[in-house]
Amino acid sequence: MRIRKYPTLLTSLGIGLAISANSIAYDCTNLAGYSDTANYVVGNQVTNINNQSEHHAYECTNGWCSIGGPYEPGVGWAQEYTWKDLGVCSGSSSSSGSSSSSTSSSSSSSSSSSSSSSSSSSSSSSSSSGGGSCATLSEWNETTAYLGGSEVKHINTHYKANWWTQNQNPETNSGPVGAGKPWTAIGTCSTSSSSSSSSSSSSSSSSSSSSSGGHVGPYLSDTHIGGRLVDEGGTITYGWPGVYFEGNFTGTSVGLGFLADGNNHYDIEIDGQFHSKLVNPGTTTHWITGLTDGQHSIRVGKRTESVWSISRFSGFIAGNGGEILPPPAPKTRQIEFIGDSYTVGYGVESTGRTCTGTEITAFTNTNISFGALTAKHFDADYHINAYSGLGLVRNYSGNQQNHNYQTYALSALPHDGTNIWQRPASWQPDVVVVGLGINDFSTYVGSGEPWTQDSLRVQFKSDYHNLLDRVRIDYGPDALIVLSATPLQTGNLFKDTVNEIVTERQQAGDNRIAFWFYSTLDSMGCQWHPSKADHVTMSQELINIINSNNMTW
Repeated sequence: MRIRKYPTLLTSLGIGLAISANSIAYDCTNLAGYSDTANYVVGNQVTNINNQSEHHAYECTNGWCSIGGPYEPGVGWAQEYTWKDLGVCSGSSSSSGSSSSSTSSSSSSSSSSSSSSSSSSSSSSSSSSGGGSCATLSEWNETTAYLGGSEVKHINTHYKANWWTQNQNPETNSGPVGAGKPWTAIGTCSTSSSSSSSSSSSSSSSSSSSSSGGHVGPYLSDTHIGGRLVDEGGTITYGWPGVYFEGNFTGTSVGLGFLADGNNHYDIEIDGQFHSKLVNPGTTTHWITGLTDGQHSIRVGKRTESVWSISRFSGFIAGNGGEILPPPAPKTRQIEFIGDSYTVGYGVESTGRTCTGTEITAFTNTNISFGALTAKHFDADYHINAYSGLGLVRNYSGNQQNHNYQTYALSALPHDGTNIWQRPASWQPDVVVVGLGINDFSTYVGSGEPWTQDSLRVQFKSDYHNLLDRVRIDYGPDALIVLSATPLQTGNLFKDTVNEIVTERQQAGDNRIAFWFYSTLDSMGCQWHPSKADHVTMSQELINIINSNNMTW
């Protein structure tokens, strides 16, 4: 049995060191101090006091900037994956050092798109400093909630939201990116468009492109959707990893309606085969063109984890001469996965353990996680409700003690613990797989934490039983519940505790619960996470466990 050394959230302790002080002077006159309650997007600049008590400027480089804790600029052990040190401040600014908290933000990190032997993708965009044509923009409304990336017009000015905002007038709450304002003024509205954005894909048989502007005839009602979501009437909002959309259409092209999604990557399949990877679509109709005329199926699967933000989808759009057909029927089998970064498929496509923040985003792919693979084997619909770094009780290394997985366990959107998911009666999974505890036990309890190793174990067992009680109430006595564990560098406490929970419930009369201990992993994914090969192995083990438990589905 091989014991993995670093089954952690983002990085091993050995490489999570704060970067050394930068001697380059940087003008911080117009920069706000870092705040653990603010929402940051890629490109935002702040100041903060680092571990050497030096006042530095930092620039956000990916979507984890708002999480705080290990990602606090100049302070957190994982901050080098999130913030770029711009240098020692030479001008005056307000600064603050603060403890971590989890908040919602948006990012615009991107990576190169993937290709198969028959397809390749590229993207391009251009813009000017003017506001462009505002003809397609809605007037700002104080009662409307805007997502990061949303664009509006107000008093003949074009504005773009830097993060979620409501009732903050852009005229008085705007500034350049990095100024800590919810809005940025793009420019004065003109009578003609001065900006454009497009992406294209070409192959021997098909291509894809994106066009900004209004959507023509999206058909959300003709879309089969997997995963938790909020139905907003005409659009759906989502945030959990692994959400997917499926549809059928005729013709040579089809459009995908996205609204304000600057954070996610998607795998697109046509007729059951990989077609292209879509990166950070924004607000756009993304077109798949050049297909053989006839009937086709399409599947769009969310690769990325973006718990700090939400996205919206408005449905599939028929191309010229085509038609959107009724969607695939829901599967008769359903599986729900509850877990952390291992369940997400964090960094699964990497071929090495060391990854930058951008690479983590690019290499994460929930579509090929053990959960998605297992569901595909059984031809089942699935939900993947997983959140990297969070434990059931204690988060990785004792960080962010103001929340844990239980904060969001019932949430429709993973950044908002108050937005309770309204579970439809149709969602009644036959199997529930729980993978919580790696973050609770992969590091020893440190000084200053509110637990001892023993009290953590006691609370973990109690809270785990409570979670399982809720699962039984929601999904009934016949659902098979599988609890998983894996070797940790801290010893067998995790494995033994989860096994005890299974035994206790079996002794209490629950014969539809099973223990799954997976151990033969190479951990070649980002930051010692399971690799693509590992997820295949894990899926096969889980398939065997499910098959051995007298399923009647």
